[in-house]
Amino acid sequence: MKLAKLEELDENLSQFILESLKESLLVTYEGQPRAIVIGLNSEEDDLEELFLIEERRFLKIVERARQDFQDGKWVELQSLPD
Repeated sequence: MKLAKLEELDENLSQFILESLKESLLVTYEGQPRAIVIGLNSEEDDLEELFLIEERRFLKIVERARQDFQDGKWVELQSLPD
């Protein structure tokens, strides 16, 4: 992960966006982390995956499903209706 001050980002935004395609960028302001720039390729899956990661409800559903699985609350695929 590359580091950049917010002031540097203001001056060279296009360059940093292109660089983020190769490596994520941590943006700092007054020495504190404030944002992460993640480059997205032209593939649709990247954007969809980013939205899912950011969706808190989705993350809660995943966590609940993992806990249910660990608690033995799961169903075999063969028992589901067609």
